[in-house]
Amino acid sequence: RLFRPFTQIDSSITRNYGGTGLGLVISQRLSELMGGRIWVDSEVGIGSTFSVSIVVPLAASAGLPDAKTELQGKRLLIVDDNASHRKALMMQARFWGMTAIAVSSGEIALEVIQQESFDLLILDVQMPGMNGLTLAEAIRQQPRFQDTPLILLTAIGRSESTLGVQGVKVAAYLNKPLKHMQLAQVVTQVLGSQTEPVAKVEPIKPNQPLGQRHPLRILLAEDHPVNQKMALLILERLGYRADVVGNGLEVLGALRRQSYDVVLMDVQMPEMDGLTASRRICQESQIHPRIVAMTANAMQGDRQLCLDAGMDDYVTKPIRVNELVQALERCQPLGKESIQFAQTDDLLYSTAFLPSASAKSSTLDSYSSAREALEIESPQDWIDLINCYLEELPKLLSALRHSFEQTDVKTLHRTAHTLKASSATFGANGLAQLCQQLEESLQTGEMPSSGLQQVCQIETESQAVHSSLLEERSRCQTQARSLLSEVRSY
Repeated sequence: RLFRPFTQIDSSITRNYGGTGLGLVISQRLSELMGGRIWVDSEVGIGSTFSVSIVVPLAASAGLPDAKTELQGKRLLIVDDNASHRKALMMQARFWGMTAIAVSSGEIALEVIQQESFDLLILDVQMPGMNGLTLAEAIRQQPRFQDTPLILLTAIGRSESTLGVQGVKVAAYLNKPLKHMQLAQVVTQVLGSQTEPVAKVEPIKPNQPLGQRHPLRILLAEDHPVNQKMALLILERLGYRADVVGNGLEVLGALRRQSYDVVLMDVQMPEMDGLTASRRICQESQIHPRIVAMTANAMQGDRQLCLDAGMDDYVTKPIRVNELVQALERCQPLGKESIQFAQTDDLLYSTAFLPSASAKSSTLDSYSSAREALEIESPQDWIDLINCYLEELPKLLSALRHSFEQTDVKTLHRTAHTLKASSATFGANGLAQLCQQLEESLQTGEMPSSGLQQVCQIETESQAVHSSLLEERSRCQTQARSLLSEVRSY
């Protein structure tokens, strides 16, 4: 039973046992794929031993320095208050043939260097009492250690510029958690004949939000509140603020009032869609913002449709953080020029984007996976998004039923597309797939004979999604309360 997927009974963040319940089954499948197996030997009251075997070919040289040869016999002092980190570093040093001593504090380290000599010192920056920076300064005051290489272990994103140690000679800065091959390479270079500090070979950039490193004026064109909220939340986490409009006509109006560096343009919007708006922007001004298309689960060929309309880039919905970051990094500020557009009233509608991805019914696991993919850590942010979706769901279902009864194919198609996009955001895959099927059947411009059945299926699945999202919201509320209780206790 251990090697079957399971779900934690206690889903709060304060539970005693972590994990998703998938680690062992994934490990089992991986080991079997690699020609081996995984098994467990257990004795009640004593403990359990997990073993794994795999079949692997002999690896070719990775092109790294031969650490065992170059580091053999070198003396290393490790200073870290974390016992696990000390043990890991000691094991690596012994593997390379080094003679290593590990201590838990700066005070003990200063006593040790009075009696021992070392070829290299590795210091953790964050330690209670005497931290690594103070220790480094004290070490440099010792005549025998003024030129001994020092490696500082820092939190991600911290380097010489952020640590404030410009006056202390440091050979390298390494981010934790450490990677074995990276550490071997750095230690070998520090103790070798290299003349420049290793820190200059691979500098560590400060952990600044993208919005500070790459400022942009952003206009978000999205008609649906759930998608608006999701996009704004992601942009806020990246360090950006954006103005929001609900259709292509409002995009043109916003661009007449002020200039933007980038427009995140939803493709299907009422009154004027994103493709039409993009064509108008390109026709009416040679200098215009970069236009990034946003559409749900687009088919092959739809990207070219966007480019032909004058769009410059393309991201799919549900929005993924990495994909959006890459698109924003390709945008450049335009400067302060104002962009003028002619005012006309002609309205056009684009052809729909047709998704082709298959999907399974939504579950609590699929909601958790969607939240993880969107990198939403705050339970309250996720709760706010769920509330927004649950508020909009009845409106969309009402519009869906009304447009079907009125035989309004265009509105029915657009509503199905909107419901599909927002449902996919939450991992409500079964509902998203039903909306996709309805979209596809409306491509002819006529109401399909199966239209009533499809609308009823969407309504039925929506009820299930509504119920399961209420359960997901309740789970997140429990998580948020637990987190608040921990903070208050702290």
